[in-house]
Amino acid sequence: MSHALSSTRPLPFEQGPPRFDVGLAPIEPQAWLMPDDQAHWLAPKNALMDTESDAVFASITGSMPGQLEAAQLVATACGQSFDPGEPPLFAASRLVSDDLVLMEMCEGAWTNTALCLCSPTFFSAHEAIGKSLFGLHRPVPGGDPGLGGRISRVFSFLRDELVLERFNWTVQWSDVRYTPDATPLRAAATAAALDAARDALHVRVERQTIRRLPQTGA
Repeated sequence: MSHALSSTRPLPFEQGPPRFDVGLAPIEPQAWLMPDDQAHWLAPKNALMDTESDAVFASITGSMPGQLEAAQLVATACGQSFDPGEPPLFAASRLVSDDLVLMEMCEGAWTNTALCLCSPTFFSAHEAIGKSLFGLHRPVPGGDPGLGGRISRVFSFLRDELVLERFNWTVQWSDVRYTPDATPLRAAATAAALDAARDALHVRVERQTIRRLPQTGA
């Protein structure tokens, strides 16, 4: 689960040069989703979900128990309820600025079985659905099998009561959050004058958390 951070949060690049590392640290369970310092994104996020539901949400057959458990956990953390008329993970995603991603063990590999992805960095929900951790991290230098393998081991040995947090960052041409395709941003950057970079380049920071669902093991 991830969301862009406000400037009041620590910036991960202050810790030294960029490196492709897991970088996970435990946090208190009550700090998992709340307070939501990106709550201003909720209204445009919900509008995007209304107009592009088929683009931002995907799931595979058999994911419903995990979706439902995740949605109940999110709703409890937020002190709210989710719409039972929508897919559970989709409905729960309306409550938080974070994107929600469900990973389950399928044929010996942690696999993406459902996700609502409204703040992607150059990939879409339908490109991610059904992929294992190795497939998801293949575009990252050193991501497959290295980074994918390390994250897989974290998933496999994660305790129910533990919540882990990490940060990553990129530089993008635009502050737009919904960027499933890099082509328009790269084209704009290529065509722009050099002095436009000062206003157009944005540091995009994502906070990601991992926790196990006690009932389904997802």
